[in-house]
Amino acid sequence: MDRLYLNAEEAEQMGMDLKALFIDVWRRADVAFLGLPREVDVHIPYMVMPMMASFNTDKGTLGLGLNPDFLSNFENSTSENGVSSDIPIILMCRLGSRSTWAADLLADFG
Repeated sequence: MDRLYLNAEEAEQMGMDLKALFIDVWRRADVAFLGLPREVDVHIPYMVMPMMASFNTDKGTLGLGLNPDFLSNFENSTSENGVSSDIPIILMCRLGSRSTWAADLLADFG
């Protein structure tokens, strides 16, 4: 399966040229402290802090895990927004790593 990755300028242009659904996959804390970009239609965090998070001494932070509801939240969001197979879905995050992982997960999911 081909996977498509865009930089910020390409994603913005695609959003202007086509009716695309923009999904932000930032952590909830990122959204709480920094807000969301104006282009975002839906926020679905890819990573969440588990109830019993362990402290990562190398990073100096609590460990995150894959959002167990990510796929079901994605399906609900695309259904609620009337997304069909011909509408592009653009996943975004601050640095690109989480959106890449989320894109790979969704591509594997089908």
